[in-house]
Amino acid sequence: MIERAKASGESQDKIEKQTQEAKQFKEMYNKPVNNIALTFLEVFPVGLAATLLSAAFLRKKAANATA
Repeated sequence: MIERAKASGESQDKIEKQTQEAKQFKEMYNKPVNNIALTFLEVFPVGLAATLLSAAFLRKKAANATA
């Protein structure tokens, strides 16, 4: 990320800002509780959406089969 900014000729302020953000993310992920929470929040919405869609699909299919 930082190398790309340097290669594209970004300003030094922007590069320093990206470096600072990368350090903050690294510190945040070093704490086990934060790491678990962030990992859960990345995966949970996708799993919830898949569950709700499949439940809706299977419910309609079952309702049509009994009719």
